[in-house]
Amino acid sequence: MQVYPNRLVSQLKQQLPLYVLIFGEEPQQKLDALDKVRQSANTQGFTERLSFVADKQFQWQSLIDAFQTMSLFAQQQLIELEIPTGKPGAEGAKVLLEASKKPNPDILLVVHGGKIGKDVQKTKWFKSLDKEGIYIPCYVPEGNRLSQWMSEQ
Repeated sequence: MQVYPNRLVSQLKQQLPLYVLIFGEEPQQKLDALDKVRQSANTQGFTERLSFVADKQFQWQSLIDAFQTMSLFAQQQLIELEIPTGKPGAEGAKVLLEASKKPNPDILLVVHGGKIGKDVQKTKWFKSLDKEGIYIPCYVPEGNRLSQWMSEQ
């Protein structure tokens, strides 16, 4: 479900989804959205946070391991996965699709990155995570929306 940044807080008050997708070219909106998700997750008991960056050297097995390993210090985990290009590749797409099919109420997965196109939004992994969670697009505001966004800051 698509949720715009200005509506994120009200959405998180209603329900904290198990999957959050944050993509876009506006860095301040992305940081704000990540911060709001982290705060909401923390207040709901997701006290341990693991962060990964899916670059060329990233081993997707480490994400699988994070999903399968219970924490010694917290019952609920926030797992953040940054995909700088927005494209996880074939192996990453398979891992993310599998993760979406096995929701775990003790794990919140946040996937974030730069601007993505419709090609990424039409992939199986993206649609599956979006169906079970929320997608927050972070675009550069223009016109009236820019002045409104500036006044909210």
